[in-house]
Amino acid sequence: MSDEFRSANGRSSGGPSIIVENAQIGQSDCIGPYTATGHRCQITMFEEDHLIIMDYTVIDVDGKLVSCMIGKGTKILNSNGLLLRGERVVVGENVTTHL
Repeated sequence: MSDEFRSANGRSSGGPSIIVENAQIGQSDCIGPYTATGHRCQITMFEEDHLIIMDYTVIDVDGKLVSCMIGKGTKILNSNGLLLRGERVVVGENVTTHL
């Protein structure tokens, strides 16, 4: 665990995070503090903090997710709107949802 994680674009999380080596994090993403990712996650086009993201998860949304637990094999995809204030979700395993 690192005290400070820097995302691909250099923005700091400001807190501890666990990002596994084979997680795919997009270049414009900011991984917030207190976040843990599982193996083979694909995270693109969003900002987040206080998340637990399990293995084989795909997150592709515009906006912000906060205080979420995302189950194994889940896909959270962009719908037609933006998440302006931040959404809180708890999603089980092998679910596909559009925000």
